[in-house]
Amino acid sequence: MNSSRALIILLFVTIIAVAGAVLVLVREQASISTDMETARLFPDLAAQLGYVAELRIEDARDSITIKRLGDGWVVPSKFDYPADQGRVRSAILAATRIDVLEAKTADPALYARLGVRSPDQDGARAVRLSLLDDAGDRLADVLIGDRPRGIGVYGSGGSHGAARAYVRQPDQAQSWLAAGVPELTTDSANWLDDQLLSLVEERVKRVTVRHADGSLVRVYRESADDGNGGGNDNFSVADLPKDRRIRAADGPASLAMGLAFLSFDDVQPADAVDWSDSSEVVFTAFDGLEITLRLKDVWAHFSAAYDPSIAEEGAGGAVLPPSPPDGAAEARRINERYGNWAYKLPTYKADDLVPTLDDLTEPVAED
Repeated sequence: MNSSRALIILLFVTIIAVAGAVLVLVREQASISTDMETARLFPDLAAQLGYVAELRIEDARDSITIKRLGDGWVVPSKFDYPADQGRVRSAILAATRIDVLEAKTADPALYARLGVRSPDQDGARAVRLSLLDDAGDRLADVLIGDRPRGIGVYGSGGSHGAARAYVRQPDQAQSWLAAGVPELTTDSANWLDDQLLSLVEERVKRVTVRHADGSLVRVYRESADDGNGGGNDNFSVADLPKDRRIRAADGPASLAMGLAFLSFDDVQPADAVDWSDSSEVVFTAFDGLEITLRLKDVWAHFSAAYDPSIAEEGAGGAVLPPSPPDGAAEARRINERYGNWAYKLPTYKADDLVPTLDDLTEPVAED
């Protein structure tokens, strides 16, 4: 009996001790979370966002600079081509929200362990992010090092449970574990505005492919009512030989969708490309828009025109839901936005835009 009573007392004491430890831990974590809310790496940066005129990213292999131009951002190394405005703003805002969580080493000999050595040093893994004003003065400057393994959460709110990394300001010896640290790259392709013009299949009346050797391929349909993603049976192939038929897959409908899912890998001024011996692809919409694509190897150039008489050729074309109310204005916007540039398309996409008759058709099977 005494033994049982002692056991009960011991169990009760243990429960009280555990509960007390949990309470202390919760209070400590809450205290840390509250303190960290104001422990910004750059506490004054949020008030200086309007002065940011340049963003630089540097690693051991490369660097990229993005500059403010008017109301937007451009990439100087890509001939001032527009940058992805959302991505640039996100990177700048992220810098204002980097939270210091824990002090780490201040010994330069140990920087390599955390990956916070400057990118100009051999074997450095850090990415340096700098925000500058019009005068070239740095408003923020940080070395982003390795990200700790495992998942740990400081508190239950804010950015403390995600995007953690070791950081160090280049002019300071102290390094830190921080939260809310953005992942950045020096690859210019990830910073360019990668949106290209789009012409959905529902609007396409015909596509004419004129190869560099003079051969011609033309696919068409008579009415917009034949569209709505119905497949290759909605399109005909002009001058189809009697011994061939339209392919069941990858036929003319896939060509009509050629401007619906475009992306590019690189960009340069249009006049930097020798367009002699190039192929030409003309997409004609029921509503009167015509987009002409010149293609030289994998480099593409776009131009647009509007011909209202085309809308009169087929029924219902001018009232297609995807069509804008002002076709002439649409053509002007396309030319202003894309007309001065040559775009490097993925090889497979460039090939898909200039099919031969054999690519779209197959031999008629014998009985």
